[in-house]
Amino acid sequence: MASKYLKLSTDIPSSSGKEKSSSSTTKNHQKLDVCKFKEHSRARIIENFVVVWLDAGITESSKDCQNSITRIRFIVNAINTFTDPDECVGFLAKINDEKVFMIVSGGLGQQFVPLIEHMIQLDSIYVFCGHKAKHEVWVKKFKKVKGVFTDIESICNLLRKDMKKCDNDMIAISIISTVKSSESASDRLDQSFMYSQLLKENLLQIDHSIEEKKELLDFCYIQYAGNSVELNVIGEFDRA
Repeated sequence: MASKYLKLSTDIPSSSGKEKSSSSTTKNHQKLDVCKFKEHSRARIIENFVVVWLDAGITESSKDCQNSITRIRFIVNAINTFTDPDECVGFLAKINDEKVFMIVSGGLGQQFVPLIEHMIQLDSIYVFCGHKAKHEVWVKKFKKVKGVFTDIESICNLLRKDMKKCDNDMIAISIISTVKSSESASDRLDQSFMYSQLLKENLLQIDHSIEEKKELLDFCYIQYAGNSVELNVIGEFDRA
């Protein structure tokens, strides 16, 4: 449908030759279902982060798009794609607890970024476009824009670093909120690391029944459907 905000344009760069297809698997749970392009209901997000990708050129039949989405899902499971800016804004407005990392095409980004940059749930924006020089000037006006990128691998490399930093910040804030303000930042981070390690050890020591393990596995298989990397990890736990 026509957007009341923007005139859609298609400028998604090709990723041919740069993406590696994921290994085939024998489990039914691992059948590739990269993205349901027409369904944008608020699905359960089980991680701290969600990637939102707005581009008029995203199509279900595009191998480049599917390969790019697969690469992103190596880093974060929850990725929602949009071709319509109105639907995208509506989805962003419903995000309350997670941090959003936004990928947007150059053609849409120049008009769309000013509308969303103020959103507190939005952490970072990556402009994905084949015409880098054309968009490098306007992006400098927005602090959340990390740059203009012509290939998905560059975005993934920075996305991984930005999410790790954001995750560390979130852990530190949630754990050390009661720590005295006079303590140094390094001391607070050391404590947050210690508490997170203790939490992991305690969780690993808890005995679970076979039924509870199966329930957890079924949940994980559903939530990570199509994510071959995470499904391999879940499969290892299933066989343990």
